[in-house]
Amino acid sequence: MSPFNYNSSLYSFWGDEGSLQSSYALNIDDEYLSVPLAAKIFLILSFALTFVVCGIGDTFLCMLIIRHQRLRSVTNLLIANLAVSDVIVAIICVPIKLVYYIRMQWIGGKTLCRLVGTLQVASLFVSVNTLLVIAIDRYIGIFWPLRPRLKKTTLVVIIIGIWLFSFLVALPTPINIEMNSGIGENGHVVSICQEHWYDRTLGRMYISFITFSEFLVPCFLMGFIYFSIAQRLWFHRTLPGNQTDQNREISLIRKRKTIPTLITVVVAFFLCWAPYYGYNLALQFRHDNFEEMGSLLTVYFVVESVAMLNSVISTIIYLFMSPIFRAELVNLWKPLMYGQRFERRLKYESQRGRYHIPSRTGSNISHTKNGSLNVVRKSSHETGEARL
Repeated sequence: MSPFNYNSSLYSFWGDEGSLQSSYALNIDDEYLSVPLAAKIFLILSFALTFVVCGIGDTFLCMLIIRHQRLRSVTNLLIANLAVSDVIVAIICVPIKLVYYIRMQWIGGKTLCRLVGTLQVASLFVSVNTLLVIAIDRYIGIFWPLRPRLKKTTLVVIIIGIWLFSFLVALPTPINIEMNSGIGENGHVVSICQEHWYDRTLGRMYISFITFSEFLVPCFLMGFIYFSIAQRLWFHRTLPGNQTDQNREISLIRKRKTIPTLITVVVAFFLCWAPYYGYNLALQFRHDNFEEMGSLLTVYFVVESVAMLNSVISTIIYLFMSPIFRAELVNLWKPLMYGQRFERRLKYESQRGRYHIPSRTGSNISHTKNGSLNVVRKSSHETGEARL
């Protein structure tokens, strides 16, 4: 959605053939573009954080999951899908849109205008649909623990389906996005990339549809699912299934650690995107009132910035709240940060007697002074896939 509204008294725009189109224009004058400095700084910081944290952090998250086979659980692979959608927005959409908002001038051409808008909307739908699939998978795993987990091939089909469905729902965006160029009151040529619905009724129907189907319904379902899961984990003493008491307790503790992380991600998603959807609904259904609102662009800057911060928050949550990812993060950075000091420490530990190297088979390989190897097998519940 675009923050700009129409008023034929201020701008005249040219169509593709160079003919003058005076039937509509963008209501952008010097007063309209007067955005408070605080809003501009907030926007720049939000977009910069998204570019750095998501561009680097989510790429690193995907590398961890690809590099370590034990991290390739169903939940973690779905989290990687979330990370991919965030990386696309952070690397492609964020830099281009930041330059656009600072200059208030689109310089990328019509194709890039449509590409950026479509990728941002589709990535948003990929995120919410993936979060919903994660919640459903957790629900099935806790209420029906004996049911076989999703196979990797089935999971790949689900992920592909998420992307296809998300782009299908986002299809009206490239159809209705356009780039207009014209002469403003001050004589300068202005180019604007915007989403414009010539049929106001269709625009209202579409924004109502995506608000309902891609925001309200998924958030309600995820809230219900995690509330049910919390009741089962915290208020039921035992979980169904043929397990020993020790394994049941270990499984319960692990799942209790997992769910708060996922709930935090869902709550952050709702709080960050609710203002954005509310703004677009108000823009469609209270358009006349917005025309008299000189701070419309300021409101758009704020809601867009808050929405972008959701990707930053979720990346930080996954990397630092999850003990598995946090441990892998430390292990990966130790050699880079300490270099030879880290290697000397390993050598010192080996000279003292023995040190342990975790193997891919789930065993502890202990090296002794005389060079012999002792292999200690872990129990079955310790050798399973590492999960969030």
